[in-house]
Amino acid sequence: MGTVLPNLIIGPLVIVIGVLVIVFRRQVRDATVNAEKTAVGDRIGRAAGLLQTPFWVAAAGIIGVLVGILMLIGGVVTLVSHNT
Repeated sequence: MGTVLPNLIIGPLVIVIGVLVIVFRRQVRDATVNAEKTAVGDRIGRAAGLLQTPFWVAAAGIIGVLVGILMLIGGVVTLVSHNT
């Protein structure tokens, strides 16, 4: 019963964050590349930025949405099984 409440609270937050990542995937990618350029230098940051595309950012957002759904399902199943 210890994981019911965190799953029911954090699950929807993970879903919302995943959807926001999908919707704003270009901005997320640009911010990530700019942060990498600042952290490791312009040349290496640019090279790493070539490997990062908005498609992969959206894929990460989809995975986040799926994890949030699994958290909600796990929380509801645990809650229902403890109440029967």
